[in-house]
Amino acid sequence: MAIPHVSVLMANYNGERFLASAIVSLLEQSYRDFEIVVVDDGSTDSSPAILRAFVSQDSRVKGFFLPRNRGFSSALNYGLLQVRGEYIARMDSDDLCHPNRLAKQVAYLKKHPEIFMLGCRSNDIDEQGAKLHSQDFPFYRGRVFLERCIKKGFYPLVHASLMVRRFCLEELNGYREIFPVGEDLDLYARMQDRYGAVFENLPEQLYSYRRYRQSLTAQHQFSQHAWIQTLVMYSARCRRQGLPDPIDRARSLHLTSLPISASERNFLRTWYFFHRLYRLPQNKEKRSRLLRRAEGILEKDFLPNDLRCFPYPYLQLARASARSGDLFLFLRMVFQAWRSDRKRTSRFLWRKVVFLLKKFWGAVSELAKSRVKNRKKFTDASPRVSVVMTTYNRARYLPQAIASWQRQTLSDFELIVVDDGSTDSTKKLLRACARDDHRLRLVFLSRNYGIPYAANRGLEVARASLIARADSDDIALPRRLQRQALYMESHPRVMALGCLCGTVVRKNQRVGHKVLLRRRGAITRGLMQGAVPLVHSSIIFRKSYLPKSCYKKIFRLGGEDYDLFLRMAIKTQNKMKNHCFDNLPDLLMLYREHAFRTTRRYSKTIHQNHACALFSARRRVRGQEDPLSDDSIVDLESLQQSMTDEERAAFDSDVAAQQLLFAMSRGVVKPKDIVHRVRALRTDSTDKGRFVWVALSAARHQAKMQSYHRSLLCLWEGLTFSPLWTMIALYDIVKTRRYIV
Repeated sequence: MAIPHVSVLMANYNGERFLASAIVSLLEQSYRDFEIVVVDDGSTDSSPAILRAFVSQDSRVKGFFLPRNRGFSSALNYGLLQVRGEYIARMDSDDLCHPNRLAKQVAYLKKHPEIFMLGCRSNDIDEQGAKLHSQDFPFYRGRVFLERCIKKGFYPLVHASLMVRRFCLEELNGYREIFPVGEDLDLYARMQDRYGAVFENLPEQLYSYRRYRQSLTAQHQFSQHAWIQTLVMYSARCRRQGLPDPIDRARSLHLTSLPISASERNFLRTWYFFHRLYRLPQNKEKRSRLLRRAEGILEKDFLPNDLRCFPYPYLQLARASARSGDLFLFLRMVFQAWRSDRKRTSRFLWRKVVFLLKKFWGAVSELAKSRVKNRKKFTDASPRVSVVMTTYNRARYLPQAIASWQRQTLSDFELIVVDDGSTDSTKKLLRACARDDHRLRLVFLSRNYGIPYAANRGLEVARASLIARADSDDIALPRRLQRQALYMESHPRVMALGCLCGTVVRKNQRVGHKVLLRRRGAITRGLMQGAVPLVHSSIIFRKSYLPKSCYKKIFRLGGEDYDLFLRMAIKTQNKMKNHCFDNLPDLLMLYREHAFRTTRRYSKTIHQNHACALFSARRRVRGQEDPLSDDSIVDLESLQQSMTDEERAAFDSDVAAQQLLFAMSRGVVKPKDIVHRVRALRTDSTDKGRFVWVALSAARHQAKMQSYHRSLLCLWEGLTFSPLWTMIALYDIVKTRRYIV
């Protein structure tokens, strides 16, 4: 077996929620010559089963299972014994990688042999994978600057984003297992003492760091992190002075367990106190009391030789007093520092001035860039896909919906968001998102016109030949655009393509899947029978096949998708006989159910709109004049006046059928009433296909409720009404891969 060039090392403990997505993000890397070494540290959840499934599916994934939990550092050291690559890349089991991460890091290390450890810029994400714009990890760059940060006890490199040359870790004997956290900072300090400034960070954002309450970093308090940072700096100081490292001889990290003298222990305790000044309490009285205590310690406990040790106490206290707003204490501490060491104090003040100037200039330049970007005309090449999203007062779900599109593996697309006159904070959120992503295009309407008008405005702005529809409260999974665009390009006769949709409720809990038809002829027949076998927000279609007036104004409160599908289906039957609809069997979208969704708030109106769309379709099939061909009719009353008595009876029957289907889907109708309502529909129905579809849906619902005798009665109603249409519908249901969960 060939030895891979890169080994990705991952330690996992009870990470069943995110382990699969982390491994998938690695398997989708553009760089292919790598292996994934995953060490399961005695997990008690389903993580081992998930890992074994990946091991059996892909030979690049290697799984190792420890019998008990030995700790994060111990699991990493065990994994270091199993890796084979020249470069070792770190990865946490709850994070995500950009597809080009490994390729860019390998190329940089080959080009710069003086760099031994390479990180990259990372962004923070939450539990659902949405980007946290306000909590990005601080980014540092430059070998000399990174060396200075490590000496001060900072974390200038994201440990999980590193790629290291293998011989470095072997010569350093890996991680020191005595550290529960902070093992990465200790590794940086030991590597710096041995090799010097061999660190660098890539400026590109190639890693997503997940922040949540159950993470290993969040489980330890700031005081524990500060104590470990103090010990790491003290250990590095001892090594630089030629003294034995106390951590090597310690059994634990407790102060009393360290083999040091009483004076050194007192100095270490004071050093830890000043290191904790990086985070001050929120209470003003506690903060003031803490600063006065630190000032007293400076006057009594510190010796002149200790004043030159890091952290420099006067400057440390000056920095803390500046953050606290105590100007008098800040000036007094700067004056004391100037008297003790003018050179170091002037360097500190100069760095602070430069930092403030850079921060001010960065804010000004970002503001200028955002304004130029918003004014820029889209004169570049057309994107591969245009995503059209309409929104109205969806500030609660909009950030997560937009973030799901920003995480798409297909990057060549534009996201057109049409704000339909929102009155909440939707506009503010959209402008904030547009500053960070040039693919986001915004259209603001002066008032609420409804979904048809807003969607038509988005289609006018769209530049791509493939149009994907999206709702502002749904979530697109990362591979949706890539899978659908590839399928449409390889099947030129498919004019509209849907996918399997999961259903989520509160707290993003999945409760099932949307019903899906896959066979192309079955989709067209289902549309003409009153079914909606395509989920509108999961659709991607060709712009050239859309009717002239895409969405009708009369369907302002729902049903515009069904009317569009019907007009496309009739156009296919008349002019483009070989063109069709299709559905992908892959789960590529999450459909959110909540109380404010349009399909719930205006269910009665939507039922009538479905009947209007069927009435218009029957007119076009018979070759009669369609009153909805233009937008002159905008309400239901005007449409009913143009109907004959037979058409009005069929309209009422369609509304009753749609109400029955909706009641069964919500479970608000009793099983014994379903048979009576089906028989009542039989006497009023004139469309055989429509009634048979309702009867079979009722039979399926009764069987699901374990009322089998009523299910047979509904099936018998369909057979006696139209045996031919019943057999065709049964064939579509049984033989066309219907997914019901």
